[in-house]
Amino acid sequence: MASLDCGIVVIPSRVPDLEGPDRVIGWTRRWLVETATKMKALGIKPEMEIFNDAQLEDAINLLVKPGLIIGNPTFTFVMNMKTSQGGVEWSMENLAHFVRKTPPGSMFGTMGVGASQYFATLGSLLYGGNIRVGFEDNIYYRKGELATSNAQLVERIVKVARDLGYEIASPDEAREMMGITKRL
Repeated sequence: MASLDCGIVVIPSRVPDLEGPDRVIGWTRRWLVETATKMKALGIKPEMEIFNDAQLEDAINLLVKPGLIIGNPTFTFVMNMKTSQGGVEWSMENLAHFVRKTPPGSMFGTMGVGASQYFATLGSLLYGGNIRVGFEDNIYYRKGELATSNAQLVERIVKVARDLGYEIASPDEAREMMGITKRL
């Protein structure tokens, strides 16, 4: 499995650590189709990262419907990515909208960047989706308190998931659920 960002990303130059003009990452429709075709030929299942409606529609119409995705489609809704032009803010309304648009049998998770990580993860759980936490998206345990490790963030959400009645899949169970049979 590998991530496949499903659209052009523009990172504005006003972000403090970037200098010069806006940075454009050109994941065009043609690039998406070519990359998904290569991934399928290599037996790689894409985890399609979605930043907005247009990207979700492109993923469905250009990748899922034509059969370029191995097994049931897997989406990650990336929310609150403030440095990316075209990203959407975290809200239960935005998440509900994305979930309603996914094809039957799809799997999804929600990635909330920064302060929205915990709430986006809870929203994903409440809508029956998968969970994702970690330092790539957020470094705080709670407002003003740095997390000590990825494990600390994982342990908290596992406790919440179990309190809500969910069982946590083992790596092998997760592979089976996602239709990933090939191991490297």
